[in-house]
Amino acid sequence: MARAFGRRGFRVGLIARTRAKLDALVGELAGLGVTAAAFPADIRDRDSLTAARSAARSAMGPIGVLEFGRGRPGR
Repeated sequence: MARAFGRRGFRVGLIARTRAKLDALVGELAGLGVTAAAFPADIRDRDSLTAARSAARSAMGPIGVLEFGRGRPGR
């Protein structure tokens, strides 16, 4: 999903629990020419998620599209 939006000119903010996973995804997207940034948070923790969303908005501007993906089992 991030690649698809990035190819269409969207800046991509990624939220997940694991910083290393996020950093790898940001690097992969950068290699494709996509502007992306990582915002670690646990979506089960409302305060953590709210803080990540606020950080994303501060760093990247208004959020135009929000997509929630459950991820892939075993990853």
